Amino acid sequence: MLWFLLAFATAFFSASEAAVAKRKLGDLPPLAIIAYPCAYSLPLFAGVLAFLDAPALAPGFWPVLAVLVPLNALGMLLTFWAVKISPLSLTMPFQAFTPMFVVATGFFFLGEVPSWLGMLGILTIVFGSWVLTAGGPRRNGDLLAPLKAVVAEPGSRLMLGASLVFAFAAVLGKSLLLRSDPLFAGMMFFSVHNAAVLAALFFAGRITPAALLERPAAGLLIGVMMFFHIICHFFAISLTYAAYMIAVKRLNGLIGVMYGGVMFKESNMTRRLVGAGFMALGAAIVAVVG
Repeated sequence: MLWFLLAFATAFFSASEAAVAKRKLGDLPPLAIIAYPCAYSLPLFAGVLAFLDAPALAPGFWPVLAVLVPLNALGMLLTFWAVKISPLSLTMPFQAFTPMFVVATGFFFLGEVPSWLGMLGILTIVFGSWVLTAGGPRRNGDLLAPLKAVVAEPGSRLMLGASLVFAFAAVLGKSLLLRSDPLFAGMMFFSVHNAAVLAALFFAGRITPAALLERPAAGLLIGVMMFFHIICHFFAISLTYAAYMIAVKRLNGLIGVMYGGVMFKESNMTRRLVGAGFMALGAAIVAVVG
């Protein structure tokens, strides 16, 4: 059950990142929003890394890391762009499609095959997220609303794209930690990733160091959330199948909808409890078989 608790903590921290970014940084361009968590979490990742003894690295560690850096950066861009331009209730639930994609990528890259009961749990979480979206603002319980949202809501399309990107990033991240250990892999990857993203943004003139000091409280809060999100993620995914861990992590869609109701006064919260129930049931099934 340790993996489940860590995966749920990952869901909480990742949803909290998105909600705080929307609240505190929502008026900024998407690339500037990305810069904040990267900048304020970098000292934490690099600081921990400095005190770690490097494990013996299996062949392929550095090539996997090199591929994973731009892939994860793309996923972050799509995520923060989505929550900036569309309601949380029409964006965060689409992250629940990641475990469906991970079933395919996990088999291809890691040889992982979930049991039929595990697949049932994953599908139940996805269905619950679907119902959540159907109960969102202006949807009136229409079960075709998620399909309509993909057509009508640019943020929904962006988040669906992010889900596909993160399906590859999740299994490559597990491949990375299998070539080292969870803590070293997480700290090394995000030290390199964040530094590379910031360097690219500075070089392209999209952000300046001075601009990152304009909202230090928001930056510190998001940076700490990202730090704990990543630690929980890497340890959780090391303990079970990638598809199971990502399925539980995608309860962040449920948490994101709750944030939408509390922080942004998005409507129809009662109707979404049905979707929440399905997601909780799916998570329980995955917890039992995982």
